[in-house]
Amino acid sequence: MSIINKSTSFKADIKTVMRDPILVMFFMLPAFYPILFKIVVKIITPIIYDYFSVNLVDYYGYILSFSILMTPLMLGSVAGFLMIDERDSKIQELIKITPIGYKGYVINRLMLPFVGSFMYSIVAYLLINIYKIDLLALLLVSFVAGLQAVLIGYLLYTLAADKVQGLTYAKGFGVFSIIAMADIFNINWFTIIASLTPFYWITKLIVDYSLFTVVAALAVNIIYLLILLITTKSYRYK
Repeated sequence: MSIINKSTSFKADIKTVMRDPILVMFFMLPAFYPILFKIVVKIITPIIYDYFSVNLVDYYGYILSFSILMTPLMLGSVAGFLMIDERDSKIQELIKITPIGYKGYVINRLMLPFVGSFMYSIVAYLLINIYKIDLLALLLVSFVAGLQAVLIGYLLYTLAADKVQGLTYAKGFGVFSIIAMADIFNINWFTIIASLTPFYWITKLIVDYSLFTVVAALAVNIIYLLILLITTKSYRYK
């Protein structure tokens, strides 16, 4: 697929999103979460310290992670909804007989959440501005966020029979953000389980950046994505 065709398709996707209030909400919220979090954090940090002697500054890395995690959750859901719509309207049946094929169609659709999550993650970091990480770590976090958006989008498309069910699943995916905060709870078995999921590793890249963390984050996320693609291969033309 040429760059011009990809650009045209991307613009068409944006127009489709803008026609659906739910998709607009999911697409726009990642831009507002960091600002909201920053305002709330600045207000409650001294209050919590005064009343509970807990310094939230020690948890700013986790707050940054939570803010960034909202991006793949939201944009991945947008991509999933678009694909469900096209499945329901039989557009995918036409895709089978075109040169792009199913593989090209999926890549094209999932570029929206990947690119969007990568860019939004950088913007979120700059907007919330409460915790410092170096440029390479930020780029890796943004890349992993893009992979997770692809994972969520394709998972939603695979699991949901229609948009109503898809919305239910999308809300349920919010539990992934809790898993990503596993280290805060200081429960060994919970941390071990969380480390086996891709969402845990965005937080780890932010608060405990190291070569091992980079390798583990990329490996776990790519493995999950490959497993999903392989296990759903027989359902491509559902």
